Amino acid sequence: MMYKGYVIRLICCPALVLLVASGCGQNQQNSNPNQQSSNQQNVRPVDTELQYQMKMYQDIRQEEFKQQEQIRKNEKQQLKTLQKQQEEMLKQELEFQEKIRKAGDSWSIKNKEEKSSGKQENQDEQDR
Repeated sequence: MMYKGYVIRLICCPALVLLVASGCGQNQQNSNPNQQSSNQQNVRPVDTELQYQMKMYQDIRQEEFKQQEQIRKNEKQQLKTLQKQQEEMLKQELEFQEKIRKAGDSWSIKNKEEKSSGKQENQDEQDR
């Protein structure tokens, strides 16, 4: 009989421990999904906000890139225009210098002819 009470206790105690342990575990598991879902709900708005901010950042960067590209394109066009103007001015300057050189040559040739003819006249006058 003594063994009978001991056997009952031996069977009931571990069963009771298992029931208590499994019951506590269920409460924690049940509370964890609630906490996890609340954490996920908290994470989702943060995640959504983060994605929104990243999208805004990417849009801003893309817009800045487009603006910089447009500025570079305008500067290239302006540079080409300035180079054409400079080339045209240099061409005109070269033509002007060439005209002066040719005019100067004809002037110097005329002066040389006049000087040489003047010397000949002087020599002719001296010879007479």
